[in-house]
Amino acid sequence: MKETSVAPLPREKFVVFFRRAEEASRTMKSCVEARMFNSAAIEAVQTVISALDAFTCWSLGVKSTSQNHLDVLRLLRGLAEPGLDAIRRQAEYVLERKTAVQYGPALVEERTAREMVLRAERVFDWVTERTHMPPSSGAA
Repeated sequence: MKETSVAPLPREKFVVFFRRAEEASRTMKSCVEARMFNSAAIEAVQTVISALDAFTCWSLGVKSTSQNHLDVLRLLRGLAEPGLDAIRRQAEYVLERKTAVQYGPALVEERTAREMVLRAERVFDWVTERTHMPPSSGAA
């Protein structure tokens, strides 16, 4: 099996990635409310990427540096965290759509954007719970 390229980071740096995920999460929700479904889907991707970076930094002291964002899921395989398998599936759903929503020749349908946002919220909420992070003062 191919190794996932990583960069070691001090575990306390997970807060940086967590706050990025938090901002992207708020933005994706605002985009849905504004019926900006392409932007909502793009922010869902960013929410998942940043949330998983936060989690791997917090739990493993590393961040994936792979060009393929799905590779971060390999880093999670060896961990024994409650609910992790379900979260990996949620993240995979969103990340598999990254290229299509960011670079594809079609606009994102409302149904797809809403599903991506829902799954990204699940990933973010799980990371929040596992890392015991309180919302920032700017959280809604």
